[in-house]
Amino acid sequence: MLYGNFVERSQTEIPIEDVDYESMLTLIRLLYQTPQKISGENVESILRLSDKYDVGVVTNLAESFLISSDEVASPIKYRLADAFRLHKLQDSCLRSLQTMDAVAALKATDDYSKISDGAKVALLDRIIDLFKNRRTNCDCGNYGTTSSSSG
Repeated sequence: MLYGNFVERSQTEIPIEDVDYESMLTLIRLLYQTPQKISGENVESILRLSDKYDVGVVTNLAESFLISSDEVASPIKYRLADAFRLHKLQDSCLRSLQTMDAVAALKATDDYSKISDGAKVALLDRIIDLFKNRRTNCDCGNYGTTSSSSG
């Protein structure tokens, strides 16, 4: 709609429904590289609009913000990564889960119920990695092996 050969391209005014003025203004400012700050408060609406209007450059800016920012809680980041297919952010979120307690804390949030089955599978893969690392780093003797001594 913004760049393609659409009917709206020749119009001087385009009505946009289901979008608030501030969010659209932020999207346009980011698109045209005018000073505009992505924040924890506006990042989700920016992602919605950049997805709706297929503005990848703005999606990339929002993803970079989320990866580097502490303004947004990890469960929200993981939900947004899943919802908007932000693979770098999803990888970053998964790497940040260093303990089973961190995984349990994510699972206890409302955001967990909103993520896709695919994102839950990725989380399960992370849990398996944590168990493997724990087992590798554990001085547990023959944990998980059978003894074949003939005493």
